[in-house]
Amino acid sequence: MLNQKKWQDADLETHRLLLKVSQRDHLYQLDVQTLEQIPDDILKTLDDLWSQSSEGKFGFSVQNQIYRKCLEKSGALNYSLLGEKLGWKTKEGWQVHQIPSRLSQGHFPKPPRWFNRENTIKGCFVPPLVVSLLLFVLFLILEQSSIVLGLVLLAGLLVSLLSFIIHTSNYLEGLEWMNCLVAKLEGDRQLNN
Repeated sequence: MLNQKKWQDADLETHRLLLKVSQRDHLYQLDVQTLEQIPDDILKTLDDLWSQSSEGKFGFSVQNQIYRKCLEKSGALNYSLLGEKLGWKTKEGWQVHQIPSRLSQGHFPKPPRWFNRENTIKGCFVPPLVVSLLLFVLFLILEQSSIVLGLVLLAGLLVSLLSFIIHTSNYLEGLEWMNCLVAKLEGDRQLNN
């Protein structure tokens, strides 16, 4: 698939290989602890295949270079900036399963677990919060102690809070995945020097 430049298919195949090597059944099981257990030579081989097939445009090492530039630019990793540089995030938000018309350098391969979960909650933080605030204003205007309105308000706030927690969790998980991948690549580079 890589030789045929079928990038999305190759990305899915990379995820399948990572599952097989880590003896996992589902993408959500490919967490940072699992990545740490994958032998460095397998990640290096996958990186080489991606890099060679894409003429240096894709691969873990390309992502590592972009990661390093983002760190140098801001002093601390801004995952939103990294997402923009890799083409995973646009003005509209995280574009996880959509292939942009122009692929950014380092766009593939994507971290499997983080992005699969991220897509399932995309965009669900702001609407419940806005609805909750509107209901709260309506509640104050009407000055009624309607139990139903109060319960709807509470439900909206709970959904907003849960969504915020999930988004924060995904953000931190994405950072951990990239940090672990970088550490494994850096370790390999130090061994080769």
